[in-house]
Amino acid sequence: MSQLESIEDAVVSLISSIQSGGQDVFAVVRGTSRFERSAVIAELRRERTPAALVGFDGRRGASGEPPVPEPPRLAVYAADVGWRDGGEARVGGTGVAGGFDLLDRLTTALQDAVVVTNYRLVFIDESPFASDDRIVIHRQRYEARRQSELGAPTFDGQTLCGGSSVVNVIVGSPRRSVVAFGFPGIDRVFRHDLGGRGRPIAWRGQLRAASDAALNAIEQTIEAFVADPRSFDLTDAWGRTFTGCVLDAFERRGPRREDSVGGQSLQDFELRFEQIDV
Repeated sequence: MSQLESIEDAVVSLISSIQSGGQDVFAVVRGTSRFERSAVIAELRRERTPAALVGFDGRRGASGEPPVPEPPRLAVYAADVGWRDGGEARVGGTGVAGGFDLLDRLTTALQDAVVVTNYRLVFIDESPFASDDRIVIHRQRYEARRQSELGAPTFDGQTLCGGSSVVNVIVGSPRRSVVAFGFPGIDRVFRHDLGGRGRPIAWRGQLRAASDAALNAIEQTIEAFVADPRSFDLTDAWGRTFTGCVLDAFERRGPRREDSVGGQSLQDFELRFEQIDV
């Protein structure tokens, strides 16, 4: 089975497991290879509702030499039918979940879910897809990103960013300092090595905590390490250990936000370390 098929099957399984009052919310959940609007609408009209279709929505080539494909995207189409009018299909009614309720349940089940061991589903967008006097169809899109933060990095043996944060570790190259000089009439450059000058390491991502108070505590711990001149060992999710590292800077990227689904407090960030003992 291909990786794409495994990811799609995992998303279908997650949606199929959504329940309300001990009953499955969706009557039909399956994969699809149809993405042309009229074909999707026709396919959903033939199904019992609420219905959901899941399919591969493509990926682009990332810049670089050689180019590396970006993470795959998945589209999720959710449909519900109102027996009295289209408004019922949108907001729900007796025996009808409604499109808005389906969207909330989908986001709760899929956003940040880990599938196929180390891929995290990242919400991209959602939009109305089609509607008439009976049926309402919405589309959500997700990106399946391979995660390095599964197995959170540590500093001085501590998970600085908390267990639910998204953290990517970017390791720079060791640097050296040299003095280069030459002599008139001699075709070569002479170098005097002044020794190693450390290695930059960055943590980038999003701090996540259950409340503002919990996020405040994480930020205070990080800032205490910024103020500490001592060096400590740093480990990442790939099993690499970098000895003698100092935390130089904690940069918040943008304002603090709240996850509208889970209620978590969110803060985009970057931590900059210097490994002085390379």
